[in-house]
Amino acid sequence: MNSFIENHSTALRILVLIAIFLFGYVEAAFFKQRELVCVTWFTGLGALTAWIVYPLTTVRICIGVIMFVVGMILMIIYYRRTKRSKEEKV
Repeated sequence: MNSFIENHSTALRILVLIAIFLFGYVEAAFFKQRELVCVTWFTGLGALTAWIVYPLTTVRICIGVIMFVVGMILMIIYYRRTKRSKEEKV
């Protein structure tokens, strides 16, 4: 098992990140808990940003910051849309 992780660490990281974001989608679709969705996606966004930034170089840090800001903007848009649609149903 260790040889699989050593040889395919990038694929494993991608699968873990996909699983985190898909789990957030499942929370949104089935459980209708937007607070949990944002927490799950924030965790995934933090992991993605750390993966992009490490090892620390100027270019990687800039790309990581851009990715983090874009992800936060998308989460804010999602949160506001679900809040607005929930208010319209009431």
